[in-house]
Amino acid sequence: MATEVIMPKLGATMEGATILQWYKGEGEPVQKGEPILEVQTDKINIDVEAEASGVLLKQVYEAEAEVPVNTVIAYIGQAGEAVGGDPARSTATVNSETATVSTAAALQTGSGAEQTVSVSAIVGRPRATPSARRLAKLYGVDLLAVQGSGPHNRIQKVDVEQFVAVRQGDEPARAPAASTPTPAGVPRFSATVEQAQGTTESALPMPREATRIPVTGVRKVVGQRMASSAFSAPHVTLTSEVNAKEVVSLRNRLLPVIEAQTGHRLSYTEVIILAVARALRRNPMLNASYQGEYIEVYENVHVGMAVAVPNGLVVPVVRNADQKGLLQIVQECKQLAQAARENRLKLDQLSGGTFTVSNLGMYRVEAFTPIINMGETAILGVGRLVEKPVVVAGSVEVGPMLTLSLSFDHRVVDGAPAAQFLTDLCYLLEQPEQLIL
Repeated sequence: MATEVIMPKLGATMEGATILQWYKGEGEPVQKGEPILEVQTDKINIDVEAEASGVLLKQVYEAEAEVPVNTVIAYIGQAGEAVGGDPARSTATVNSETATVSTAAALQTGSGAEQTVSVSAIVGRPRATPSARRLAKLYGVDLLAVQGSGPHNRIQKVDVEQFVAVRQGDEPARAPAASTPTPAGVPRFSATVEQAQGTTESALPMPREATRIPVTGVRKVVGQRMASSAFSAPHVTLTSEVNAKEVVSLRNRLLPVIEAQTGHRLSYTEVIILAVARALRRNPMLNASYQGEYIEVYENVHVGMAVAVPNGLVVPVVRNADQKGLLQIVQECKQLAQAARENRLKLDQLSGGTFTVSNLGMYRVEAFTPIINMGETAILGVGRLVEKPVVVAGSVEVGPMLTLSLSFDHRVVDGAPAAQFLTDLCYLLEQPEQLIL
C-alpha cells in the first residue's frame, strides 16, 4: 500500500505552507529519511523527508502551491502501484455542512481536529498558484469564476489575465512598461481613465501608476501577529535613560578578549540580553504569559532577539540566558543572527521565547514603543547611545546615555512591578561588573 506524504504541522499556529521545490520527480526512487521537497512555513524553510523507501508515485501539488497542514502532498510506493485520488479535489466535493465540525466536537476527536481544520480550509477555495491569486486580488477577480488550465484545473496566472481581457473586451492583460524601476517579481499595473469608466468593476487599479508588493510569507505573518498583539494586549510603555559609561568601558575592555576566543565582536545587544535575563530572574512576573483564565509564569528564561530579515523580522531565542556567561551568549547570538539572515533557522530556535529584546541602536533611533511578541508579557526596546550632558556627583559632564523602552501587558503586571524590573535592569547596566560575577 502506498505511503502518504503529509504536509507537516510544525507549530500550534501553523496553518499551511508553500511548496518551494521538489527534489524528486514522479517515478524517481527515494530512500526513507531522504529530503524529497522543500516547503516554506510562516517562519522558516524546511525539507520534508520521505517516510518510506520506494518510488515517488505522485506529486499531488506543484511548486508554488499553498497547502494546508495535514494534507497529502505526495505518495511513495512500488513502481506501478495505484494511489489515491487528489485530496484537494475530492475534498472540494464534500458538502460544506458536513465538512465543518463544531469546535467542541473537534476537540473531542483529538488528532482528528487538525484534519477537520484542513478540510474546512479547502472547501470552496479554488486551486490556484500564488501568482494567480495575487493578480486576481489586484483586479478584483473572483477565482471561482475562472476556468483553470493547469493540472487538475489549477488556475494559472495566464488564466486570470485572459479572464480580465474577456471582461474588458481587450487583449490579455499585461503589465505595461514602467518609467520607474520595479522590484524583481513585483507586478506593476496602470489603468486609463477610459478603462476605469468603462467598467462596473470598482476593484480595478486606480488611474495612477503604483508598485504593489504582495503581503505574503514572513511579512504577512509579522503583520498578523503584531496586529493581534497590539489589539488584544493592553500595552503600557515605560522609558528610562541609562548612564552607559560603565557598559561602554566594560565592552572596550572585553572586546579583544572575547574576539580572540570566539572570533566575534562583543556588541551591546549581548550585554543587554544578559542583563535582561538576570533582571527577569529577579522579576519573574515579567517572564510570564497571559492565558485567559490564568497567568503562566515560566521557570526558564528564554530571551528572544529581534533580527531584521528581508520582508520582515524573526525572533531567534537564546535559551536559559540567565544561566549563561557573556562569552556563551555572544557565540549564540552571532550564530542565531547569521542563521536568520541566511534563512537557516530551525523551528526550535524560533520558539519558546519568554521575553524579547529589540535593539534599534544601530539606527538614528533614540526611543520607540515596541509591540509585545505574542505569548509573552513584555518586550524591551533599545535605542542608540547618545552623548549628553549628565550630572554626576554635583558636576556636569558629557556621557553616553541609552534609552530603554519597556512595553508590558497590563493584564499580567501593573506599573509598579514593571517599573521595578526596569529599575533593576538599569542598575545592572550602570554597574555591569555585577553581570560577570
